[in-house]
Amino acid sequence: MATEQTITISGTPTVVSGVTVPYVNTSDLEIYVGQGKVEKVVLNNAGAGYADATNAALEFSGGGGSSAALTVDVADGQVSLDNAGVPTNKGSGYTTAPIVGFGNISGGTAAAATAEIFTKKTVTTDYSVSGTSGSATLTFTSALSNGDKVLVKRVTDVTTAANTFNAGSAITAADLNNSFNQLRYKAEELPNVTSTALTNGDKGEISVSGDTWTIDNGVVTSAKLDTNIDIAGTLDVTSNSVFDANVNIKGDNKTFTIEKADGTDKFTVASQTGNTTVAGTLGVTGATTLTGALDANGGASIDNIQIGVTGDNEIDTSSGNLTIDSAGGTVAIDDNATISGTLGVTGATTMSGAATVDSLNINTSGIGQGDIGSNGGGDAVWGMYNTSNSGTISINCKDSGGSNKPVLDITHGIITFHSPVIFKSVTTVISSGSITPTTSHCVLQSESGTSDTLTNIAAGTDGQWLVLTNLSNHSITINETGNIRLEGSSTTLNNVSGDCSSFIYINSLWCQVSQQENN
Repeated sequence: MATEQTITISGTPTVVSGVTVPYVNTSDLEIYVGQGKVEKVVLNNAGAGYADATNAALEFSGGGGSSAALTVDVADGQVSLDNAGVPTNKGSGYTTAPIVGFGNISGGTAAAATAEIFTKKTVTTDYSVSGTSGSATLTFTSALSNGDKVLVKRVTDVTTAANTFNAGSAITAADLNNSFNQLRYKAEELPNVTSTALTNGDKGEISVSGDTWTIDNGVVTSAKLDTNIDIAGTLDVTSNSVFDANVNIKGDNKTFTIEKADGTDKFTVASQTGNTTVAGTLGVTGATTLTGALDANGGASIDNIQIGVTGDNEIDTSSGNLTIDSAGGTVAIDDNATISGTLGVTGATTMSGAATVDSLNINTSGIGQGDIGSNGGGDAVWGMYNTSNSGTISINCKDSGGSNKPVLDITHGIITFHSPVIFKSVTTVISSGSITPTTSHCVLQSESGTSDTLTNIAAGTDGQWLVLTNLSNHSITINETGNIRLEGSSTTLNNVSGDCSSFIYINSLWCQVSQQENN
C-alpha cells in the first residue's frame, strides 16, 4: 500500500481531491508543494579539513532536472551554505531530489547535503484535510499554480496508541482496525533493505534520492579497501586526487593522456617510445639536460636571446645587444659573413687572406706600426706604416680589364706615383675678394659680371698645394695683399683658356710658385 502520493495540479485550484493514501489520523499526513525546482538545500554534515574558499559552486546531479545553482563558503575547514540554503537558481524539471556534491572544494572529507524539491506546508495555516482515509480532500488557503506538484506523505505517529483497551470495555471493529492499521502503516513506512524503498534523505554514510544511493565523502577509507583494486572499466574522478606514492602506468603501446573536457589532447606520453607531446607552454624553473636533439619548430627564447623566432634562420634578441663570448677566447666563423651594419673592432685585427672592401672608414684613437687611422688629433691625417719599419708600402688597383696597376709606392716617407696626379677641379666664386679652397684646383668665377679681384685666400696647411685657373670668359686679377705673395704686385688670369697660377702654403702665407699666361 502506498505511503505517499504525488498529484500534478492543472489550473489554479484551492481544493484538491482524490487523496488515496490511507491514514489513521489526518495529523499523520504531511503535505508538500513543489514545481520541479530545488527549493532548498539542507547541510547534513559540515565536514572537516577543507581548504578555505568563497562562493564555491555546489554540484547537482540526477533527479531528472537541470540548472540548479548554489554556492558555499569554507572557513576553518568546514562548509557553510550561502543564501541560507536557498538556491540562487532553483533549476527546473526535477522529478526527484538531485544528489548534492562538493567537487569544487578540496582537501577535506565528510561534507554532506540534501536537496529538497518540495516545500512542506503547515496544517491549518496552509491547508486542511477532510473526507475519509483513502479518499481525502485537501483545501488550501491560497490557490495553487498550474503545474504544481502536491506530495502527500504519510508519517504515522506511534508515540501514542490509537486506542487503549481497558478491562471490561467494549471493543469495536473500527477501534481494532485503527489499532492494527497504526502498526501496519508504520511498518510500511519503515525502510525495506531488500529494495530501494528507503525514504529520501541522509542515512548516515549514504544519501538516498529515489533509486540513487550516494556514499558520503570520506566514508571509504584505505582501511576499507583491499591492497590492490582492479577496475575493468573507466575510473571517473570529479574532484582533486592526491597520490601519496609513485604512480606507475604500465603496458605496451599505451598512451598516458591529459585532455580537456571536449576531448582535446593537451599532454600525452607514449609508453612504448617515451615520446611526449605538450600542447601548451612547458615551464621549467630548474636546470634541464637534453641528451638528444631538440626540435623547436616554432623557435626558442632563452631570456632575451631568440633563436628562430623572428626568422627561421635568425638569432637575435628581444631587447639589448647580442654577445658571443667563448671560454677559450676564440669565436670561429666557418662560412662567409655578411655584416649589414657597422663592424667595430677594439683590438688588433689580423687578416691572413685577401680582403675586399667596398667602402672603408677607419677611426682609431692613435697610430702605431701597421695601423691605418687618424692621429688622434682630429685633423684627419692618415698614417700608413710598414710593421717591419722598412721596405715599401704599395697601393695598387685594377684596370677595366682586371689587370693590376700600380698607383704609388711609399718608401721611407718618399712617395713615388706610377700614374698621373690629377687634382679635382671645383668652380669657386670670389666673395668680397676672398676664396676658401675646398680642393687643390679651384676654377675662379667673378662674384658678379666677368671680372673680379682676388685679395685673400683662406688659411691652409703648411705644404698645401693650390692651383688657380679661371672660367674661360672671366678675367681675374690677383693682388699681393693679405696672405697672398706674388713675384710682382699683381698677376692676371685673362679671359682666355690656359692661364693658371700655382701656390704653396708656407708660414701662414700663400706663396706663388708659377704663373702661366696664354696670351
